[in-house]
Amino acid sequence: MKIKEKVWRGNRKGTGFVKLTKIIQNLHLRDQIKVNILGKNSILTTFYASLASYKNYVGFYVPQKICSFYKLLGKEVEFEVEKVNGFYTKLGNDGRLYIPYEIASELQLKLNELVLIKGQIENLTKTKVCKIKVREKSGKKEYYCIFSLEFKNKSGLFVIERKLSKHDLKEPLKSIVKDLDYGILNNHKIVILQHKSELHINPQIELDDNLFYYLGCYFADGTRKNTWAITASTFNQAKFYKEMHERLILNPEYNSSYVSISLKKDQKVNLEEIKKLWERECNIEVKSVRARTIIGNSLKTHLYGSFVIRDNRRVTLLYYQRLLDYVISYITDEKDQKAALNFICGVLEGDGSPSARKGGYIIISTNKEDVVILQKILRIADADYSIQRDGNRAYVRLSALGLLSKLELIWDKIFTYYPERRKKFIERFSRIGAVRFITGEQNYCASWVKSWLRKNGILNENYELTSKGKRIKNLLKKMIKAFRNK
Repeated sequence: MKIKEKVWRGNRKGTGFVKLTKIIQNLHLRDQIKVNILGKNSILTTFYASLASYKNYVGFYVPQKICSFYKLLGKEVEFEVEKVNGFYTKLGNDGRLYIPYEIASELQLKLNELVLIKGQIENLTKTKVCKIKVREKSGKKEYYCIFSLEFKNKSGLFVIERKLSKHDLKEPLKSIVKDLDYGILNNHKIVILQHKSELHINPQIELDDNLFYYLGCYFADGTRKNTWAITASTFNQAKFYKEMHERLILNPEYNSSYVSISLKKDQKVNLEEIKKLWERECNIEVKSVRARTIIGNSLKTHLYGSFVIRDNRRVTLLYYQRLLDYVISYITDEKDQKAALNFICGVLEGDGSPSARKGGYIIISTNKEDVVILQKILRIADADYSIQRDGNRAYVRLSALGLLSKLELIWDKIFTYYPERRKKFIERFSRIGAVRFITGEQNYCASWVKSWLRKNGILNENYELTSKGKRIKNLLKKMIKAFRNK
């Protein structure tokens, strides 16, 4: 709506005030308006204001800089006035956005509630999920949030589009995000604002084989204090970890990831080439390569080192801690053997190693705290194992016969993403008497082994292969064939 009014002096600093002498429909005190100052054939400038009361008149203030530049005080000027949704204000030094009390009251905003805010600043539009903060000042509540440090000290028009719901979540997320500051953005994204960081998580999380396996890997090869990270020893591991991480986290940050490599004395390598190789294989930027020298000819080193995939946001670590705790509780409470086996296979991927020279057993190297958790899960998995403790370290030995009895469930999950270790395991596993007897490579076997195979349903009372034994035989041949073809 166009109006023609005189610009009065609004204060001693030279701010102008325009009295609305005509009634403008749908405009009320404290409404937000967009004001165009019109020239002969164009718009001279645009600003936002709030309808205010001054000396018993309703009108709007004209900024001092605009009044000074166009010499408006005391002149009659043509304006175009339009009511707008939202409110116009200036962000603070830290990107802080103060929300008018009237708007906060109308929306019934609450402390730590998440809202979706759209801001128009200098011809740019930015939509942001913000956490509401409330404080008492001079006996009145002030509502504010951190909108964006990028636009600190800049003014703009802001609209609170909606509050984010916290309802309708199903397990496991309902328990995992409980007591966190989160909101459901849509069917495909949940936002968590915690520790001054924003995390987008997938609401469609499923407790499936891959998740149990991946969290077993994280249990073994991930950091659970200070910052989130997981270490990959092979390109295949890194690709799998990245794929699973991005299935859970929709806004991953990898800018602090690095390669760690151990070198023998006088060993020369091109660190820049190693850096580029990991980046090319995993499609993750490598911040640095950290090399250290080891002493001892018997020590083995990875040719390309290990890749530490890391996210420094504390909220990422917090989410993984809760997810891991939930999965461990689920396995132990529900006594889910399949989930337990997948988790243990994931632990093998991260911390397992085949027997040194002979035998088909696998050793898990861990610490005295984690071994207590592993022992509970191993029992549910009905695994055949033994534990050796040495100070703060613990070593879990999974017997070859125990692995054989569970082969139908785990044959393709033993060192899946670590080809070198899988090859060594199959090579040594295929040499044990029980395996050679089942595959027909030898016609004799120790009597106690036959009794064990019979007890576990692999042989019948005549010490012939049962249907389970025949299935295991086929799997063994498949594994051995794949190993020998490499």
